[in-house]
Amino acid sequence: MIPDRPFPFIASRKELRNVALHVLEGAVPDDWYGYVFLNTAAGTVNSGGLPYQKQLPGGQVNQEYASPLINGDGYVIRFDFNHGGQVVVNTALLRPPCYHADVATSPLCNPADNRFWRYAFRSFGLARISPLLGTRNQLNTAFLPFRLHDGEWRMLATFDAGRPFEIDPATLECITPIGENTFWHSGLPPFMRQPFEMVLTTAHPVYDPETREVFSVNFTKTTKALMQATTIFAWNLETLDELEEELERKVEGWLNRDIEIDLVEEVEEVLKKYGIE
Repeated sequence: MIPDRPFPFIASRKELRNVALHVLEGAVPDDWYGYVFLNTAAGTVNSGGLPYQKQLPGGQVNQEYASPLINGDGYVIRFDFNHGGQVVVNTALLRPPCYHADVATSPLCNPADNRFWRYAFRSFGLARISPLLGTRNQLNTAFLPFRLHDGEWRMLATFDAGRPFEIDPATLECITPIGENTFWHSGLPPFMRQPFEMVLTTAHPVYDPETREVFSVNFTKTTKALMQATTIFAWNLETLDELEEELERKVEGWLNRDIEIDLVEEVEEVLKKYGIE
């Protein structure tokens, strides 16, 4: 039974630098060395941490309230055991490019004359999505250390709905995503082009120390399967094949254009034709 009291655990988004931990019981062996890295979610750019509150500071209803705890920005915790019996902690938020877009478009982070509020990201179940910009790559699930053929060690931060990013284990900052944009296939229908595409991959890739290769996956569904499963549109399934064919013809025409204009209006016209508002 859940007790009738506030959630007892609070997750802060505050970043810590070189904080020495106090031992409450026993002692840390003075011959330990190395690092332990943990990755977790710590709320959104709007929440200030966890748990998600019912109301915003101004009294408004919080749209993010009751969002899953795992829908949040990646927060790295590094325990440093290289200090002879003492443990030093550093933490950091992981900030891929979509993080900065989330901050820039947030009406809470930038409330004064925010010209980009129409692009704002919102939490939908396990994902955080902007209808116009795409899906947040929150990098909050796991790490993968791997070694290059020249012997240099690297580290990846991972997420189920985004490309893995290499991070700097010393500064805990994002360095670069793995692979070019064109290397990955979006998990959305091909006519839904967005700057931050939803890349469906594994949050737990594998490193082979013998071959020094990293193995991951990138998957998607057919347009028909995506449309059948989505709750964004409510259409007549009997006309789905015809709708898909017409949308694909539109996409082929857009690819041959020198300048793509009025594409949103054209998609809306096709959807309205099949009773999709």
